Amino acid sequence: MHKVIIQTAVRPHFVYDTETDTLTTFDTHEEFYKVMNAIPLSQDTKLYVNRGPGSYSGIRVGLAYVQGLLHGGLITPKNVFYFTSFTLAHRVESSLFLKAWPRQGGTFDTAKGYSYDEPTQEITYMQLKDIPQETTVLIEEQDSFEDTESMPFIHVEETVTGESLSELLLRSELFSDNSEPLYINPVNITA
Repeated sequence: MHKVIIQTAVRPHFVYDTETDTLTTFDTHEEFYKVMNAIPLSQDTKLYVNRGPGSYSGIRVGLAYVQGLLHGGLITPKNVFYFTSFTLAHRVESSLFLKAWPRQGGTFDTAKGYSYDEPTQEITYMQLKDIPQETTVLIEEQDSFEDTESMPFIHVEETVTGESLSELLLRSELFSDNSEPLYINPVNITA
């Protein structure tokens, strides 16, 4: 079965195509469209799209692209699934915090982002200094912020491998039909 993961919400941005077992990263929206244009899609292709949290523009590009395919009848709604940025770290067995602000650098006292509580699936925008110690901090590609000696952290790109993404696609409980975007700075949102 042909499956494609579209991840444009956090860096690294990528498309993973199971038919060719290809993981393609890109920096611009123009490059994203070129990557997607090279992938043959059919009514049976299953698309998995990141709905955030993360970059406002990135979230919109990924979701809008899929909505265009749906509107044009190139794919069917039953073959579109959505996930959150936290899903990329499906191998991490602790609570997660996605650092969102400042985009580059920052300190433990000034960093803000999204805390994800798995049992309730609640996502809360908060300061890094207020999260529990056992939380794993996800940091986007090329972020120089490493003021987390007192807690574990992992760069998002470390979670993005062909093997990890293949495992992810086997875990249907991590995907939903909820296409509501998870934008920046909400007080409380539910995954």
